[in-house]
Amino acid sequence: MSIAKPIPTIITGASEEIGGVVVPSMKPGYEVIHFTLAVEAATEIPLLLKGEVPTHSSSSLGSGNWSVFPKVILFGRAYNNEVGV
Repeated sequence: MSIAKPIPTIITGASEEIGGVVVPSMKPGYEVIHFTLAVEAATEIPLLLKGEVPTHSSSSLGSGNWSVFPKVILFGRAYNNEVGV
């Protein structure tokens, strides 16, 4: 029986504290390759989708496994008119 590989994912959220709970809870079905803070998502996500890693990442969470291209981007509740994202 074959075990499916986890789906490579980027997640955005308000804080690393929240990400620290969300990232491990995504296993085993998803591999969070990068977690980005919401305020930096507009800068970081386009770079990541071009295969470039931001020089100064907003978060250290995630596997950093860029040998696979992300198939999913999940946006947390940090997005509203006040944040401007």
